[in-house]
Amino acid sequence: MNQSINLFLSISYHQFSAFFFPDEGILKMYLRGRCLNLYAPTDIATDYTFSATLPEPEEQLKLEWVYGYRGKDCRNNVYLLPTGEIIYFVAAVVVLYHLEQHSQRHYLEHNDAIKW
Repeated sequence: MNQSINLFLSISYHQFSAFFFPDEGILKMYLRGRCLNLYAPTDIATDYTFSATLPEPEEQLKLEWVYGYRGKDCRNNVYLLPTGEIIYFVAAVVVLYHLEQHSQRHYLEHNDAIKW
């Protein structure tokens, strides 16, 4: 008999249910109404447990540069600040671009796409 383990996951601001089938090594979860099958690597599928907590990675990712601009469905969303920076947004990131220094600062606290 194939039994599943029902999991309730809370990642960042999203909460969703997932089902792990240890016999097959498949994690089934629904994202935006679509079923996703995530397959565990075959060498760990039988011994893997989702209840085990893993240590946080020692390395952290840092955003260096943002390429692009949201102009397809937004208008009047680029402003020149008194500091000499241009402010605009791409997805959930606010970009402050300094023309003379050719540098960017980023505001990363939004958790969904920004749209004016």
